[in-house]
Amino acid sequence: MRVGLPVTALVLAGGRSARLGRDKAFVAVNGTPMIARVLRAVGPLCEEVLILGGDAGGLASLGHKVIPDAEPGAGPLVALRGGLDAMRTDWAFATGVDTPFLNPTLVRYLWKLHEGHDAVVPFTAADNYPKPLCALYARRCLPAATAALDRGDRQLVRLYRDVRVLYVPEDNLRLIDPDLRSFQNVNTAEDLRRAEEIAAETD
Repeated sequence: MRVGLPVTALVLAGGRSARLGRDKAFVAVNGTPMIARVLRAVGPLCEEVLILGGDAGGLASLGHKVIPDAEPGAGPLVALRGGLDAMRTDWAFATGVDTPFLNPTLVRYLWKLHEGHDAVVPFTAADNYPKPLCALYARRCLPAATAALDRGDRQLVRLYRDVRVLYVPEDNLRLIDPDLRSFQNVNTAEDLRRAEEIAAETD
């Protein structure tokens, strides 16, 4: 009997964390490392979890396969391509290691929309930009990811030129995640301070 969704969670852990100044994976929010919070959200939900990039030695203790970056520091599209190639399911949910308030119900909602598309990507009005690291990707995106990288496009959103993307608007997202906390990243000390405040109220 299948447990959870027929989806691989791709947890991107290979960022440089330049603004925060330390490895974000093990930065604690209200006493719990951010990567533990992300794994707590996706572990019971997804058939498989792969951790992409980061400190393989430290991450290996978390009980999931770690896929080293083919080109360390080259960006999330390189990591996504590696994850799509390594996963055993036909679909992936990609998220960053710095999303401590990821809502599993939102992931389930995106999955309900996947038929007929190659990617299902949230889109928020505040920054008028897609959220590529809280999105679903089919394995069949792999050739497009490779083509984007071959032409020098390192941004993950460049992949969308060559695949069938469903953009999910903010109004729909707020029905599941009213404060859009699934998209709250921790990139700076101020972001971390705000995350601590939210966690103190919600944990």
